[in-house]
Amino acid sequence: MTPENSQNRDKRSLKSELEGAIEWWREAGIDGDFVDDPVDRIAEAEEQRAQENPVQPEEKPVVATAKAKLAPAPSAAIAKVMASEHWPQSLDEFAEWWLDEKSVELGGTGPRIAPRGRAQPELMVIVSQPEEVDRETLLSGQQGKLLAGFLRAAGLAIEDCCLASALPRAVALPDWNALKAAGLGGLTAHHINLVQPKRLLVFARNVLPLLGHDQAQGAHALDGAQGMNRELPVLAVPGLEELFRSAQRRKRLWHDWLEWTATQRSG
Repeated sequence: MTPENSQNRDKRSLKSELEGAIEWWREAGIDGDFVDDPVDRIAEAEEQRAQENPVQPEEKPVVATAKAKLAPAPSAAIAKVMASEHWPQSLDEFAEWWLDEKSVELGGTGPRIAPRGRAQPELMVIVSQPEEVDRETLLSGQQGKLLAGFLRAAGLAIEDCCLASALPRAVALPDWNALKAAGLGGLTAHHINLVQPKRLLVFARNVLPLLGHDQAQGAHALDGAQGMNRELPVLAVPGLEELFRSAQRRKRLWHDWLEWTATQRSG
């Protein structure tokens, strides 16, 4: 390849990334000023609200206790069904089993929602749980629209990815430590092995402990120690509900995605 052809290719690549970024911001919604110096409007607004409505120290435990009561304890039967001999051995079987298996029931609101997408995709996306508005299709609400816009900006069609949730239905404040102890991490790893994705994007860092990693980790790799049948590149980012509320987090996601995918290409 001549230097001139190489330069043209680099220009096309840069143009594609810029167009993708613009599309991402258009889909995500513009809620920041475009100025030379960055201004964190979200932090300013939160600080102003804190000054106008100070929270009394004694109020915090009361709120936490009230919310904690909403979270059902993991089903006692989970420990039994998590044994590998009970797990489906194909992707189609897993989707049906995920909807009907009573021992994976944790309570919660709304119906149980099956994962969607094909096997061996370029990307598998995992969220902690379905959206509250989901009735038949996973991520059918605002979070799903945000994800679809991000994937389009990244040059991926949502139909060519696999979307899954760590829990079958929306649950208020699930106890992730208890779920890990019950074996949900092993089941999640088994599902990933059935899908066989090239890369894994986790929209919820609280899912990472299920796979043997700390919540603070961003880009890393899963391997046999986490139940994988091969090494799998993983990027963990904030949940879609957090990204929907914060332009700063969406900006950080785009930066992390470009950095991560560039590392994958160079590797």
